[in-house]
Amino acid sequence: MKYLLLFLVAFFSGSIPFSYILGKLFLKVDIRDFGDKNPGAVNAFRAGGFWVGFLSLLFDFLKGAVPLYLILTYGKLNLIERTPALPFALISIAPVLGHIFTPFLKFKGGKGVDTTVGIWSALTLWEVPVFLGGLFTTFLILKRITREKITDTFIVIVSMVLLIVFVALRYRSLHYILTASLNASLLLVGQYKEKLFK
Repeated sequence: MKYLLLFLVAFFSGSIPFSYILGKLFLKVDIRDFGDKNPGAVNAFRAGGFWVGFLSLLFDFLKGAVPLYLILTYGKLNLIERTPALPFALISIAPVLGHIFTPFLKFKGGKGVDTTVGIWSALTLWEVPVFLGGLFTTFLILKRITREKITDTFIVIVSMVLLIVFVALRYRSLHYILTASLNASLLLVGQYKEKLFK
């Protein structure tokens, strides 16, 4: 019951569609009318420029980082050896699940990349976020050089596979490996959800 409650807290925190809310509040537009039609930070940038996009990015990050950090600290989940791997992993990825399948927008949310960086900040402080940031930056540079022959979906998929490898080698923890694997699977679903859930 405790694990279910923590999962639900993390899920509903992650499900708050900040980009959509900020678009409505400051721009009076539905950001889903722009770009790839997702209620995420990238479309907030497209719809409203730097500040609305930046705030959307920040809040999408924080809704993953803050609740998970509080759960890890005050829910005693920082004692990994006392928490089974599966509940730990499910609670850890709950904000990303909430972002991708937000009940506030008929379960049609964003792709979960920013919230993913948030949860790994709570889990590992700077290590995994720096690793992911380095990967994304490298791929974006390559994308520019190759004139967009590298797709965003390709970048996310390869980065998530490399995340699993990095976490396995760096932490050697079933808890983190399972979290990374579930997280990678979720982001894969996030990239293709329009086709999967028509």
